[in-house]
Amino acid sequence: MNNEGVHSKGCGIRPHAVFLYTATLGRYQDILDETAAALGSMPMRHTAQRITLGVVGEGPVQFELPDADVKVHRWSKDVAAFEHPTLRAVQQYARQHPDAAVLYLNCLGGRHVGVGWPTRVLWRSMLLYLLVENYTLALQDHNVNGATFLPVPLP
Repeated sequence: MNNEGVHSKGCGIRPHAVFLYTATLGRYQDILDETAAALGSMPMRHTAQRITLGVVGEGPVQFELPDADVKVHRWSKDVAAFEHPTLRAVQQYARQHPDAAVLYLNCLGGRHVGVGWPTRVLWRSMLLYLLVENYTLALQDHNVNGATFLPVPLP
């Protein structure tokens, strides 16, 4: 897609939205705090048309980004809904804003509080580096971006 002439509030990239998913399991609040710190230090929070936090589960959620308009949607009290409601919201947004880009983040690893925790910490660090710290690159040429999207064998 040609991005020439399409900019978001003067930041040099096209209009975009940020969608974040979490389930209220394990250390989810630690992960939300980590993600909020990463997003809070980046100018993208000022240029996003929308920042949406999709939540499943019954646990309390705190997610604050200074000077950013964050909408929190508790899609379901059942964590078995997984990220599907948030992904449906991404799809709806993309249909309504076909020229915009979407940055999707998953608060990965909250339920892995034991042996799997260090691996999840590294994975999240990669996600935050690729998609948040380098968001201008992540949002340049694609409508939807993730860290490890593979078109083959299945998208």
